[in-house]
Amino acid sequence: MKSDNKYFADVLIIGAGAAGLLAARELVVAGKKVALIEARNRIGGRVHTFTPIGFTEAIEAGAEFLHGDVPLTRSLMQTAGTSWKTAVGDTYLVKDGQVQPDADFFEELPLLLEKLYSLEEDLPLADFLAREFSGEEHARLREFATQFAEGYDAADAQRVSSWALRDEWATGDADDSPRPVGGYGPLLHWLATQVQAAGGTLHLATAVREIRWQPGSVEILAESGVTFSSAQVHSEFGNWG
Repeated sequence: MKSDNKYFADVLIIGAGAAGLLAARELVVAGKKVALIEARNRIGGRVHTFTPIGFTEAIEAGAEFLHGDVPLTRSLMQTAGTSWKTAVGDTYLVKDGQVQPDADFFEELPLLLEKLYSLEEDLPLADFLAREFSGEEHARLREFATQFAEGYDAADAQRVSSWALRDEWATGDADDSPRPVGGYGPLLHWLATQVQAAGGTLHLATAVREIRWQPGSVEILAESGVTFSSAQVHSEFGNWG
């Protein structure tokens, strides 16, 4: 409900990424009036699917795989009428302005995992690589492992646990992770459509400036001057209510 640049809802959700959109959908299905507030001018958060001119397939600038069984994701995709496919093909990289075939990181995994499983106490990945794979002959392995940890896992090689990466890499999920057909974008846009069709409101390009809270009452002030009021607010960082 809106009145003089003020919105009133049962629940306010900050962030229209996957978590925010799914939470909003669950709440509107339960009969709640929801306002979904997003600072960007698009939904998706870490998911950003687009198809540039000249490309025949969607490009993912963020999340792109289905890791493991993920029954909830697969169920949502089936309900939304989307599907997934096995990730196959060749890998290329751009180095010094040139496109060139990329060596397969997974060919290096057996040796890397062997050393990781013999590691008696945990170390940051960078320290582990420097100790166990020093020398020029292992330069590519060190580079691959670091790039994979920092690119695929968004981890800091100077801080991330070698044991945690060992446990993840040993599952093989990264080597055999299907991708949603058309990217994750269609699924998230379906969630947004579901929210709005059930009476929820979506407010893009609406950065939150301040949250005022007291028991049973929350007020959000946006930089645009719009005010949102509710008894509860949810964000990626916590709940107030």
